[in-house]
Amino acid sequence: MPPKEQQNDIIERLKALLLQGRTELWQGKRGEGEATFKQGRNLAIQAGLVDEAKVFEASILSKDRRYDEVIDLLRPCVEHDFSMLGHAWDRLAFAYWKKKEFGAAIEGYEKALAEESYDTRGLALLNMGNSYDKSGDPDKAIECYEKAAKELAESSYDHPGSAWYNLGDIWLWKYDADKALEYFTKAANAYKSAGDEENWADAEFRAGLLRDVKQAREEGRSHRAREKENLARLLTSKGDRPLTLERPVREDPRGRIVAELNKHSVASNEYHDKGKESGLNHVLAVLKGWSSAIPIVARVRKESFGNQACRGGGYFIKAGKQGLVVDPGYDFLETFTDCGFHIREVTDVIVSHNHPDHRDDLTSIADLENQHVRGLPDAATPRRTAYYLDPDTNNMYRPLLRDCNVGVGSIRQLEPDEPKTIPPEVRCLPFKTDHGGDQLHQPVGFVLELPLPGKKKPFRLGYTSDTEYFDELPGKFDRCRLIICHFSSARPDDYVGKKKRNGHLGYTGLLNLIKNTKADMYVVSEFWGGKGDVRFELVQKLKFDLAGAGRRETERILAGDAGLMIDLLDLTVRCSQCLKWCDYGAIWTVKPDVRFGKLRYLCDQCLT
Repeated sequence: MPPKEQQNDIIERLKALLLQGRTELWQGKRGEGEATFKQGRNLAIQAGLVDEAKVFEASILSKDRRYDEVIDLLRPCVEHDFSMLGHAWDRLAFAYWKKKEFGAAIEGYEKALAEESYDTRGLALLNMGNSYDKSGDPDKAIECYEKAAKELAESSYDHPGSAWYNLGDIWLWKYDADKALEYFTKAANAYKSAGDEENWADAEFRAGLLRDVKQAREEGRSHRAREKENLARLLTSKGDRPLTLERPVREDPRGRIVAELNKHSVASNEYHDKGKESGLNHVLAVLKGWSSAIPIVARVRKESFGNQACRGGGYFIKAGKQGLVVDPGYDFLETFTDCGFHIREVTDVIVSHNHPDHRDDLTSIADLENQHVRGLPDAATPRRTAYYLDPDTNNMYRPLLRDCNVGVGSIRQLEPDEPKTIPPEVRCLPFKTDHGGDQLHQPVGFVLELPLPGKKKPFRLGYTSDTEYFDELPGKFDRCRLIICHFSSARPDDYVGKKKRNGHLGYTGLLNLIKNTKADMYVVSEFWGGKGDVRFELVQKLKFDLAGAGRRETERILAGDAGLMIDLLDLTVRCSQCLKWCDYGAIWTVKPDVRFGKLRYLCDQCLT
């Protein structure tokens, strides 16, 4: 054990390292944060400070979401009196909070705040407020959030945005729109000052709704104010109280009900009789626009998106008599119909992992098929759609699909590394991906072997789904002619190979994948636009770097957007305007007129 004066210096150094590591994690620098925690742990061990070392070890375990191990490690420590006791209580309380044991979390944060040497009070108060909120005590939560906002405003590692936001959430639930507006506005300003664009967009969206409420009230439009306020309240984390209609009923509405039912009773027959199939065969249709984080941004900045819908979408593959839907996210059916397809063309649905932008339209597909079948002649026995789901989605959606009249034999689980035949002729070769997160256990990518007319060997189409790059990934796509690569986004240092995107390929992973595979064509998809629209420039950057690495300068790479069509027989691309199929070299990807707008794919003639 070092002398007392030297030991005091070491303890101050340890506290600085703990704060530095937490700051790095808050800034998204997970690798740097872990390295700092390890440095602190090693320094404490060298100084013989066993309990202090365990606080750093607990911080590493928390980063990896190993909360049971944190509790086992720290419960004995907090029985001792040592220099970082407050931080030990903080880490212990955080683990209980993550496990939704809110009473134990509150007790832990109270113990941490009672220690004079404890120096991250703002975040403890914020998390204690969250615990009171979740345990059903909003008034105590408000008290904690207000104290947290004051502490965080003076903090060097965090800002008060989250405290203000949570206060807005609670006051909106408590039916005080004016207070909610005040706090959401403060949250938006705090997020903006901190450069936190995604959370700023969320807070500003709610503040905008409540400003509309206030304006409608001032203009005497009470119905409009109530409508806007109800919409805002539905977005809170608390849910909503039952809404009632206050208009008096002066006449029996039965006649209008019967007329409306008669008007729409034949809708399923009309869809069956008039709905035309696309007439497309052996084609890949990209039906995916922006990824899951974009709708909130689009609603704040509609003009930036050209007022277009930003759809999670998915993909549709025609191969002979089979039509395969891949990862049908929200608005998939809308894009599917806009591109001229009919539910009759769907035979199978494949889902790679349980995230909304990859499975949100599953039950909508089943419902549409049910309604379509109702319009068929009684003697008709249509082939019903089969569903091939990753384990997480299967666990969640099997009962929901059963409620949509999908037969138990039509719902099948995709297991990584277990090839599966999709009757009659398609083969699916799934593999485990590295998408991160503690809610996904077995996300998959896959290769599809598709029978095409006139071809002796099946067409191999690869799909990365959402994954980080890992060394074995290129080998999964051996002999694939086309690979769909999910990019997401990249920070500036990723474009020079210094950092890969957590949970997605990012730029470094995408470049490495293309370098180490030999597909005839690549479609880059799954774009997150929270930091800007770089789809067009991304493909140019890939081609530039690939040419520098000795690959062909004319490497066939396309940025995917809803409406991109590729013929799988010859890899021609359909012109968005004249609908003519053209060689890759005769198709130009055209930037939209507005940021985040729709990409177009034009032939030489339509370009001029």
